[in-house]
Amino acid sequence: MQILKPFIWMFETENFWKRIVQLLAVQILFYLLACVFNYLGKFQDISYVLKIVFYILTILSLVLPWLILQGYFWNLTYNVISRDVDIKANSVYSGKVKNVFTIHLPEFKLATFLWRGFASVIATIIMIFPYAMLVYSTIFTESFTMPWDNIDSYHKLYSASYNLLYLFFFAFMPALLWNYAKQNSVFAVWNVPKAVYIIENYFFRYIWNTILFVLFYLLNFFVLYQIYQQFGNIVYLAAGILYLYSLHVYAYLLGTLTPLND
Repeated sequence: MQILKPFIWMFETENFWKRIVQLLAVQILFYLLACVFNYLGKFQDISYVLKIVFYILTILSLVLPWLILQGYFWNLTYNVISRDVDIKANSVYSGKVKNVFTIHLPEFKLATFLWRGFASVIATIIMIFPYAMLVYSTIFTESFTMPWDNIDSYHKLYSASYNLLYLFFFAFMPALLWNYAKQNSVFAVWNVPKAVYIIENYFFRYIWNTILFVLFYLLNFFVLYQIYQQFGNIVYLAAGILYLYSLHVYAYLLGTLTPLND
């Protein structure tokens, strides 16, 4: 069923479980390194400078695997966007044909993932920057003042304006992130005309994928909360495995906002 496709497609993909093991190994390796560096940094007979070095190494050991996984996600989303398609027919007489999409997982290249993950952080900052500056300019500067004689009415107008701003931002976010995934440019998140084109031409697909994205995110949170309530700290292992699975779901939902070759 097509409705289940975002949640099961990865199990039909070559090397899926191999990638899961590789990415999980990366998480575990860097976590162990973080534990080692943190332990070494607590020795009393080492210099203050060395303590700082171990502290920095601990932080890096926790941040780097996250960047690697983010880079994998964006490379995977690009592969979903540029997926291959085969046309298959049930028989030469039936006249029924269907498109069969093939998605290839990214090659396992840690340096590539790390760089793409770092670039995605920069792209996110660039995407948020115009909205953040608009909020800053109206709250923390003298460019915005309210007539205090009718403060209640203007406060409602002020709140409504910001709600519309946030609605605009979150409504366009999937399309802007799709731009980034496809073009691999940090400034692609400012390609608003392309985002408008995607929303206008594939409105129902766009809304449907976005709703599934949000619902799946909430389901993730609920499942992990229940695991934590029942089993305590084992939730961290479950979260790591579920996160790797979720990356493939999110990549599919984001990468299929548009038809092939749009």
